[in-house]
Amino acid sequence: SKEFAMLYQSRKDRSFAFDYDEKSTEQNDTPGTVANEGKVPERCNYGPNIGNALDNASIYSASGEDYSGKVYQSPLFRWIVGLIVTPLLVTTIVISVVVLVNISSDLPSLVVPVKEEGLQLRNATRFSATRMRAIHVSGVTEKAARDAHLITRIASWLYFGAMDTSGSVTQLLEGAEECKTAPDVDSCTAMEAPACDCSWNDIATRNGGVCSEYPQGESRPLQELHFAGQSQDAGPDGSRNFTSFPAVATSPNTTAWWDNTTVLPGLSEGSRSTGTRYGTTYDRVQILSALSSVMIPLYNYDTSDDKALGSYIGFEADGM
Repeated sequence: SKEFAMLYQSRKDRSFAFDYDEKSTEQNDTPGTVANEGKVPERCNYGPNIGNALDNASIYSASGEDYSGKVYQSPLFRWIVGLIVTPLLVTTIVISVVVLVNISSDLPSLVVPVKEEGLQLRNATRFSATRMRAIHVSGVTEKAARDAHLITRIASWLYFGAMDTSGSVTQLLEGAEECKTAPDVDSCTAMEAPACDCSWNDIATRNGGVCSEYPQGESRPLQELHFAGQSQDAGPDGSRNFTSFPAVATSPNTTAWWDNTTVLPGLSEGSRSTGTRYGTTYDRVQILSALSSVMIPLYNYDTSDDKALGSYIGFEADGM
């Protein structure tokens, strides 16, 4: 390694025979001249064999053609473009033209089938949406329809004599006449603190109303049906077969209601005085009160959030 180190250091000497970094300044050092014949030629550097930059002189390629240095004039570039790029481009253009021509010729014949298929899909979508909505409505109204059917059947048995009842009137919640001018329900004493068990899941409770917790079974006797019937233009039996409107009943406040069941037409004659169970207002209300044993349990058994708002029985002649 020492010898190589000395050799490496000797490269920097001015007398180093192979130092070609600078051109020689000697004029008579060309080998083969008469002056230098038989002598060992001294170092002679005529410059680098490869220049650092291309001059403006013409450059000849391997094919012998003149090449001025521009890419698009290169023979190699021309061969690449001619043998690779051009065939690919031509193939792509031909395929695109063929596809467009086929689509243009076949598209008009596809318009009618596609249109028919679209109409079929639209009809199928409408049918599916209608069917799903019908199923949803059927599920929502199933309980209410079933309860209404049951109440109608039992009410028909009672009103038309298939089932017998006593002559008493089950207690009803009254107060329509008293509460009609009240600014709100809370200010009406007749409706003061009605029973509302949290286990009923009443709509008022679901809307943020106040409910109370009762021991199991103790809230059932507190429930009462509400009764309201118009008293204006009522005949001897309570039927309202005509009206003097608009002289009366133009608003809830100007409508007169029966205060309670003790003033109903037909009470003085007694129950079934007309030979039927529905001949007077009193008869109709007496049967209505008996139905509380059916209507209240039907309301209580369902505690889901989509339970029916409630059930009622109305008579047009009574304004109930």
